[in-house]
Amino acid sequence: MADFETKNITYFKTPGKVNTEKTVELATTYAKENNIKQIVVATYSGETALKVKEKAPDLEVIAVTLHAGTNSKEKKEAWEKNLEKLKEKGVIPVRGVQSLSGVERAMHKRYGGMFPLMLLSDALRLLSDGAKVGVEVSLMAADAGYISPDKEVISIAGTGGGADTALLLKPTYTTKLFELGIKEIICMPKQVGVSHEAR
Repeated sequence: MADFETKNITYFKTPGKVNTEKTVELATTYAKENNIKQIVVATYSGETALKVKEKAPDLEVIAVTLHAGTNSKEKKEAWEKNLEKLKEKGVIPVRGVQSLSGVERAMHKRYGGMFPLMLLSDALRLLSDGAKVGVEVSLMAADAGYISPDKEVISIAGTGGGADTALLLKPTYTTKLFELGIKEIICMPKQVGVSHEAR
């Protein structure tokens, strides 16, 4: 028996929300075909999580949004607008501190300098913004008790809203970060470099 597997990855020509429908389709199809029961979705408004739940009502969908102190009034209002709908559809809402920034972002703003989580975040962004966010929201969902290191999950995230990246992860808790595994890339955009300042 061969000690390798060959699988397909879908690469989007450009990043962004234009890829949301296809990302949801690819991720939910993968979940059904591989007996994955949970999908973690990065979503500031809840819309992408609702699309995932509509496409795959039997899957457990965990919607992870920005912390309550985010500076974006628009994003806070979008989440609040959809919160009851998420609950009605059986989507689990999670709001918490961003595990790959949090306190470090405040220290950077106040004192300047570079911090380890900022470096890790940008290293993940070399794959795609969604790869960084996908890892981050899985950590947040695990820390909140909704996913377990014992079961693989799919994490969906994107670039500037919507979704363009889906990963198969072996999740873990923030305190055990280096036990996390990016086991497969289901889809991602073709991207060169990190497109914004360190944060």
